[in-house]
Amino acid sequence: MAHTLLISGIRRKRALLAGEITKIARLLEHKRRDLAAVDQMLRLLDTNINPAKIKGIRPHLWMDGFCYGELTRVTYTVLRNAPHPMSARQIAEAAAKTKGIPFIPAMTSRALHNLTRLARVGRVCRSGKRRQLKWSLPSGGSGE
Repeated sequence: MAHTLLISGIRRKRALLAGEITKIARLLEHKRRDLAAVDQMLRLLDTNINPAKIKGIRPHLWMDGFCYGELTRVTYTVLRNAPHPMSARQIAEAAAKTKGIPFIPAMTSRALHNLTRLARVGRVCRSGKRRQLKWSLPSGGSGE
């Protein structure tokens, strides 16, 4: 009896995951049909072409409200004005406020990805681990 609530929650999670998989499988099927149509058009226009040899391009995810490179610039501004190191969520919330757009949770993962990339090249510093991870500009640097 004590496990009924736990089992119910796990069943719901499984149902949600199964639904997502079905939706993605349907989307994949549509994309494959579109790709086959494009390949067929290429073969009609050029009989010597092998569409399978054309490498795919990874699509870029753009955040609504931010132009190319703008999240990085806003991140530098937020960190420059911060009195202490900030979490990725705090930076994302401040960036949304700076831009005058509503904050959505997806901004946190984009900000974290951006911060990780900036840390890799030495433009920002990280301190702490996991949930206590905080970000700041290197001492004596403006970041840009």
